[in-house]
Amino acid sequence: MKAFVALILACLTVWCAGCSPALVEPTDTTDHNSTPTIEESYPPECDTTDGNITDTVTPDTEESNVTLPESSPDTEESVPDTEECPPELQYLPSDLELIGQELKIYGTADASLAEQLANALQGYNKNISLACWKTDGSLGIVYNTQQSYFSACTIKAPVMLYCCKLIDAGELNKDEVLTYEKRHYHGGSGKIRFNAYGSTYTVEELITLALSISDNVAYKMLVERIGRDGFNTMLTEYECPSLIVPSWSLWASYAQAQDFVKVWDKINQYFATNTLGAQILKNACTNTRFNYGSQAIPEYEYSHKSGENYGSNCAYNDAGIIWAETPYVYSVFTKSEGTHEDANTVDEVMRLVNSLMKQAHIPATPDANLN
Repeated sequence: MKAFVALILACLTVWCAGCSPALVEPTDTTDHNSTPTIEESYPPECDTTDGNITDTVTPDTEESNVTLPESSPDTEESVPDTEECPPELQYLPSDLELIGQELKIYGTADASLAEQLANALQGYNKNISLACWKTDGSLGIVYNTQQSYFSACTIKAPVMLYCCKLIDAGELNKDEVLTYEKRHYHGGSGKIRFNAYGSTYTVEELITLALSISDNVAYKMLVERIGRDGFNTMLTEYECPSLIVPSWSLWASYAQAQDFVKVWDKINQYFATNTLGAQILKNACTNTRFNYGSQAIPEYEYSHKSGENYGSNCAYNDAGIIWAETPYVYSVFTKSEGTHEDANTVDEVMRLVNSLMKQAHIPATPDANLN
């Protein structure tokens, strides 16, 4: 009986995020000859952090309101050449600044829906940030974008974007085989950690696992393979400094929702190139499970990456693309543990966002793109 209880406690330890479970040498029963599929059943996503993360700064708590800027800002600038970009090239106004707990809408929006969204966001008793942009530039929604969060697994999407760009550049082979070693072990989400050390996976399999089921070991193996310098340089070029991954961590410690919208705009443009890497990336992150941001919008397909973590660096995040009639990129971040209440709030916010985005198309004059 004591042995049985000890076994149960050991299993519970492995499932807890933020802990350091004992390393076990399980038997590898997985078929590695086939590409992993997203239909398989896996445990809920749960990151475990490495390194000490400082708590984020408390946002301004002044009473907020809804601001509706003019839908067509005055500009003499012409639309940039979009020859190599998708037709839905997204635009953000050049004066887009980080804001506090105020809902700001770029474009023309239904005032009643906007007020409902503001009430849902401001009525939530935990930190929440929102950034959404319609890919034709006609509507943008931002709230509390100055707040920083622990990225959790949402950071895996831009890292996998970089991996796929390396494949296209011939600097990484999708069929290259990497070996799971003891140093790669990482608790939390995924299935590789249950397999024996010495198990092998191709780069394409690892990308698929890192995005489709948020496999932490797959992600760690790929970060080791590609390093952080090139990835961080890419983020600097995208003007997304909050997503930089430091040398001592696998995660971004102070991520901002607005930077994730910028990254997903780049991913959207990358999808349109239809290169080998773009196909791998889109297949790996489309219609996957743990879709915290899109689960309340069943009528559309989606490409995304969510993230969840517990403890002092708790996070319940999601960012991606909703493939509506006019697609839109979104990013919703909370400093919470994803309780039933948290999930209901995110669902309500995204339903209201979707209603706003489904409005009749009202073109906005682009001021500047994300470049």
